[in-house]
Amino acid sequence: MNKVIFIDWSVFMFRAITGSLNNPNIPSTYIGLSMIISNLKRIGITPDDRVIIACDKGKSWRKNIDSSYKANRKAGREKLPINWDEQFAKFDWLLGKIDEATDFNIVGADSLEADDWLIVGARFFKDNEVILVTTDSDLEQAFSYPNVKIFSPMKKCKGGKGAYKIPPPNFNVYKLISQKIRKETADNLTSEILSQDDYEKRMQIVNLLELPENIENTIRERLSNLEDKKSNIDLLPFDNLRARFRDIYNSKKVISYEDSMKKVKKKRKKK
Repeated sequence: MNKVIFIDWSVFMFRAITGSLNNPNIPSTYIGLSMIISNLKRIGITPDDRVIIACDKGKSWRKNIDSSYKANRKAGREKLPINWDEQFAKFDWLLGKIDEATDFNIVGADSLEADDWLIVGARFFKDNEVILVTTDSDLEQAFSYPNVKIFSPMKKCKGGKGAYKIPPPNFNVYKLISQKIRKETADNLTSEILSQDDYEKRMQIVNLLELPENIENTIRERLSNLEDKKSNIDLLPFDNLRARFRDIYNSKKVISYEDSMKKVKKKRKKK
């Protein structure tokens, strides 16, 4: 096994569902699978690499600590003209097809978020290059691990979307965590910290470097028992995506970490 690539499933699912509003004649599942293939081609993978798709499952354990955690997400979704139950069912179907057709591993467990899988995966596969495919800024804490790179589907490089995030100069993970403790708007954690108890609860929610022991152990046990699978790409949905997937290991569109770094350095110098 060379490198390990973790895909944050929710990133692609939600982007595909909302993107389908502008493309009503194209199935959201087609959009989602197409985006995943495109990002893997830009990363550049080999048959020896392991691809793991991490999924959110059920009510997050963090909501048991603070009920306001991500409480604004559902209300925001309901403002859109989308049948979410129908769309979620379609993406469950797509996930099953990917599981059936590829050698990718699908992971998820009740009350765990994709964040948990990605950050524990970074620690578990400490002797491998680990690439986290996500837009979630919380996972920038993984910059503190020397084996980890973060690939964002939203970053642009060489005329297309999909590039590596580059940590800021003098990156300090504890400064990042302290900022998230004070306020994390994206997760609806905006209430003022007024006591030691408030601080400890917020720390437990936002600090990915130290997860509760039972959660860390649950994920590590699952990762230690990943199945070695065989692919049968004929089972993948959508004819032209099957053709694209077969070329996934021969991509000429690879964006290297150095390409991303050059662009960031150029931008910083210009600024």
